[in-house]
Amino acid sequence: MRIGFSTILCITLSLPIICFAQRPINQHPVIAPEEKDKAEWVEEPVTPPPYPQDADLIVVAMAATSNEFFVDRKSISL
Repeated sequence: MRIGFSTILCITLSLPIICFAQRPINQHPVIAPEEKDKAEWVEEPVTPPPYPQDADLIVVAMAATSNEFFVDRKSISL
C-alpha cells in the first residue's frame, strides 16, 4: 500500500487540531474567588521629561524621506 505525499501532509497538519480539541473545558484557567478580592494594580506616577528647547535639537538624517527628524541633545546619554 502506497501513501501519497498529500495524505501524509493532511495528517501532519491536522494533528495539532486534533490534540488541542481533546482538552476538557474545565482545564481552562479561571480566576479564583480569593484572587478577585486582592487590591487592584496601580501604576506608579511618572513625570514626563521637560519639553526640548529649539537650541538643543539635533537634525537626524533619514534616507528615503523628505521629512526632518530631530533629537533632543539633553536626552542622549552613554
